[in-house]
Amino acid sequence: DSRFDLLVNGTKVVEVKSVTLVRNRTAMFPDAPTLRGRKHLKDLLRLPGNYEPAIVFVVQREDAERFTPNRETDPEFAEILKLCHRQGLTVKAFLCRVREEEVSIQRELPVIF
Repeated sequence: DSRFDLLVNGTKVVEVKSVTLVRNRTAMFPDAPTLRGRKHLKDLLRLPGNYEPAIVFVVQREDAERFTPNRETDPEFAEILKLCHRQGLTVKAFLCRVREEEVSIQRELPVIF
């Protein structure tokens, strides 16, 4: 039922989330409760076994040192993400440099559950 953002090499199904909230050098998603985000996570886990589900958080700020789900804003999303990760969902976060002429990935951030 969900439409995911990327299909890589025919097997890796990737959902991409944009992150703009940073507190105390910690990037967090979501910045508002997200029914759609919860649904995407659940649907990623329901994919047939021949697919590899993944979610990538693209941090569009340069002041973050780590990523964590925002438990204060959407505790259900945070719990579902943690459960999905335990069940094999790949979870990655990348810090990006955003400029008028380009957006470039700078480095991978640790994901803290």
